[in-house]
Amino acid sequence: MVSIYVDGIVVRVSIPQSVELMAGRVDEMLLVSESALRDAQAELTTELGITVEGAAAASWAGALQRPVEGGAALLIITGSNV
Repeated sequence: MVSIYVDGIVVRVSIPQSVELMAGRVDEMLLVSESALRDAQAELTTELGITVEGAAAASWAGALQRPVEGGAALLIITGSNV
């Protein structure tokens, strides 16, 4: 079942050209749970005052799940279609 909570990042079928463009640019992809997305969304709002939709919290949820070795990361958090 597809979650409506993160419909901004859900796709039924990936676009081959998009997958090809990721080669050499994307180091790793993580799967995070819906509860981790909800927790990340709540933390962004509570701690930073950033109101984002569930899909926008995905990068933060991933960073919380697996911190980057060395501690430096760039996250793009966008989407306020709440």
